[in-house]
Amino acid sequence: VSASDEKVTQTSDLGDISASLNYTLMDEGVGRPGLFGGLSFKARNGRDVFETPDPAAKPPVGSGFYSVRGSLSANKSTAPAVVFGSLGYSYNFGRNNILYAPAGKDPFLISSYQPGANVSLSAGVALSVNYDLSLNFSFSQAFSYTSRVNGNVLANSASNAISFRMGGIWRVNDATSIDLSVTQGLSPDAPGFTLAIRVPWRF
Repeated sequence: VSASDEKVTQTSDLGDISASLNYTLMDEGVGRPGLFGGLSFKARNGRDVFETPDPAAKPPVGSGFYSVRGSLSANKSTAPAVVFGSLGYSYNFGRNNILYAPAGKDPFLISSYQPGANVSLSAGVALSVNYDLSLNFSFSQAFSYTSRVNGNVLANSASNAISFRMGGIWRVNDATSIDLSVTQGLSPDAPGFTLAIRVPWRF
């Protein structure tokens, strides 16, 4: 028989800020899907692991790296359903000369840290229940390549996150909707359970 202690720490702070631009490449037509391109940039203003020597006491809220992401999405209507899919690629910019001071250990200098790139894909279907309510189901997979520290591969830095999402969108009016979703992780690298509420607003 062995005893163990578990401590749960909560934190709240401003995380990394991101901005994105989406553009319609081709409108949907008879026999062809609609195509959309996206480009986003994420800053590293949120407190990251390098600024938090003891994550158990003060968990980080940012990734610690700038990143840029490009995506291509497609959708095709076949009433009362819409089939959709997307492919994305993210590149994370590395950092040099990082002084890292982990809790209980002497600080040391990381001359270069290059996080791995990320490739993601998703596919799903949305079903229209009526004019104001739709349900959606999707499968997604994101693969992160290995990171390198001082030119050496960082062990166990690659990941493969697979998840299944179920959600519903309620149209409040022409400009606002409420998106409620539940996501279940299907691989060890994916979050086990995620509940999300989004309120998109259209200009």
